[in-house]
Amino acid sequence: SSAYKFIYEHSHINTKQPPFSKDLKLDKLFLKYLYKLDNSFTVNLNYINILNDNLSQTDDGKTYGTGLSYKVNKKTNINFTQYYSNYTNFNVLQSDFDLKYKFKINNINFKLKSITKYINIDEKTPSLFTKFSNDSYITTGAMLHAHYKSYHLGLGGYKGKRVFAVMSDGFKIQHHAFEIDKTYILSFGKTVS
Repeated sequence: SSAYKFIYEHSHINTKQPPFSKDLKLDKLFLKYLYKLDNSFTVNLNYINILNDNLSQTDDGKTYGTGLSYKVNKKTNINFTQYYSNYTNFNVLQSDFDLKYKFKINNINFKLKSITKYINIDEKTPSLFTKFSNDSYITTGAMLHAHYKSYHLGLGGYKGKRVFAVMSDGFKIQHHAFEIDKTYILSFGKTVS
């Protein structure tokens, strides 16, 4: 009834100098714990730590999340997750609500997901890092995943501005001062055994 997920991410990015004084180095840790309460309810706990970001105020930022999933039936699942990100000069509260629906056409399995994110920025002290950001954002997205035998196809996108957002069910975080408006996703994969 328990599941653990763990990701460690390391990036070394060669930057243009100037305007940057050095290359960007990032280390991030993502943890997720899921516990199935019964056949309908599952609890999730998330933890993200930006261990190293040598160019940003979000260095050593920590994000905590907790959520609840409800399995309506075999095809439909609802999830609500609340995230709290703690950075040096500001905090971010994010609420995610998503709805997943599974269906099948001939021999192709489909999973359709809609997601809404509400992001609120709480500044401890005004800084240049958040100077041009809004106090709150709402963004919506839709994803479609198709699975046929060992092949996978994914399509999706997000619309609506966002900044400092937790993405990918708690396994990505946008922690630089970039406001993102539209995102389009296309993925293709094959399961190898």
